[in-house]
Amino acid sequence: MRVVELDIAYFRAAYPAFADAETAPDAMLERLWSEAEILVDNTAASSIPARDPSGNPRAAILYALLCHLATLETRGDVVGRVGGAAQGSVNMSLAWGTARQNPQWWQQTQCGATAWELLRGWAVGPLYFPGC
Repeated sequence: MRVVELDIAYFRAAYPAFADAETAPDAMLERLWSEAEILVDNTAASSIPARDPSGNPRAAILYALLCHLATLETRGDVVGRVGGAAQGSVNMSLAWGTARQNPQWWQQTQCGATAWELLRGWAVGPLYFPGC
């Protein structure tokens, strides 16, 4: 099987929130892609297929995970998913899952929730991510 190569132009087109290279520099995206490859096996031995030209589940997962990591990196000091909010006097509470095997960590962003759901197709028993 093949590995999925990072295509920054494709990523920026697919996830327009990161189209601006000043907000999301190439070097940051390359570093985060390496982190994504730690969480989701992107080797020839991966159990998640990487087919082309269509139907490439590993690419879909890795790009959604890259979006998740980039969102966490660029949104500032807020860590966790919003557990509650109020409008008068502006209150917000955050819930944070401590482990990357925990769905709460993935559900901090829309992209992370998408990656989590895509990964469920390869989950047998507890979801396992090498290196976590």
